[in-house]
Parts: sequence; structure tokens; C-alpha cells
Amino acid sequence: MKRLGQTLLLALLTIFLHISPAQAQVEEIKEGLEGVGETLSGGGSGINFVFDIFLDFFLFGYDYHIHQLNRKPEIPEVISLELMPHIGFGKNASIFIAPRVRGNWGLLSTDFRYSRLAADGNLATLDWQILNLNVVNEKAATLRIGTGFMHEYYLGSTFNEHLFGLDIRWDKERRIKSTVEFRIARDYGDFITRRTEFNARLNYKVIDLGRIHGHLNAGFIYQRWNEQTNVWIVQSGMNFNLF
Repeated sequence: MKRLGQTLLLALLTIFLHISPAQAQVEEIKEGLEGVGETLSGGGSGINFVFDIFLDFFLFGYDYHIHQLNRKPEIPEVISLELMPHIGFGKNASIFIAPRVRGNWGLLSTDFRYSRLAADGNLATLDWQILNLNVVNEKAATLRIGTGFMHEYYLGSTFNEHLFGLDIRWDKERRIKSTVEFRIARDYGDFITRRTEFNARLNYKVIDLGRIHGHLNAGFIYQRWNEQTNVWIVQSGMNFNLF
């Protein structure tokens, strides 16, 4: 009986010696977590941390915006208004009419386009890239990304649309410019891309009246509707830039 008591005591002591370090580790981990909590609460835990990220991003964007505005003398496009009466022709005697206007102000721009494709019927859309960001604004090029909506008048449906655009100025006098754009309008309800568009133009300056510049352009448009119908259009028109 005595031997049994000694055996039990030894076993309990062994278990205690093994548990104590584990308990110490758990407490150490808890203390560490409490320390992290104290550190983050003073710096940016939870919503404060997210707020700090957005604040830093906003301040960076604001500084870049002001920097671009100050470059207006060397880059006139930084603050400008663009008017684009464009027309195109496709197969089966189809006609594509697309008047468009875009305003630029430093980092920010907005782009509004009405288009109508007329063949055996009419298909009209209203595209408004409400917020474009001119993420690159240099003498030789402007790169923009944007988001907004595409509204089609046939069924009266509206879809979110994104835009990526690149303008390249090939000489200091801005006589020759090229433009490439990509648009995608997505239907998140049916998980289908309602329209994909690729637009490319080459522009040549024909009007130079101080702050008013006009470029004659030519190019093509490719559209794919509802992931099944392809539309090819040869386009031409004018680009008027008011600096």
C-alpha cells in the first residue's frame, strides 16, 4: 500500500512538472497578445488601422494631384476639355455614331459617351466613366484607369463598366498621337460580360489655334456582346482639345 502511494505521488509530480512549463508558455503567449493589443490600440488596430491606410493613400493621391496641376505649363493636357465627335462604319451598311466628351483635372478625369449602332435596327448605349484616374501624366503619355457604368436602352439595363486607356504623344508639338482603350461591362447578376470593347485610333493635328487644338483621327473598334456576338467598326472623326 505504501509502495502504491509512493508510485501515485511520483506520477502526479511527473505530470505537474510537464504541465507547469506548458501553463507558463500559455501565459507568455497571452501576455504577448496583450502587449500586441496595447501596441496596436495606440497605433492602428481594427478600424483605426484601415483608416490609416486610406488616409495615407488619400494623402499620396492628393500630393500627386497637386504635383500634376503644377505641371500644367509643360503638360497642357493636365487641365483640359476634350470633345470627340466620332463616326464609324461596319458590315451590312451599319453606322456607328459616338459623340463623346472628357474633362481632365490633374489626377482626376471623367468621360461621357453616347453611342448608337444602326443597321437592321438600333442599339444605343450611354457610357459614363464617372471617375478616371490619370495614374501616369507625362509629356509623352497619359495612362488612365476608370470605372462607371454602361446603360443600354434596348432593355433599359445598366451595368458596371471599367476602362483602361493609354494616350501616346509621339512628338513635342503633339502633331501625332495614338490612343488605345479597353472597356469591359460586367453583369454581376448573371455572371456574364455584357460588352467588351477594344478601341484604337491614330490622331494627326490639323488645327492649332492657341489653346484650341484639333486632330483628325482614324482607327477601328472591336466589340463583343454577351460573350457571343462580334462587331467590327472602322472609325474616323475629330478630337478637339481645349487647354
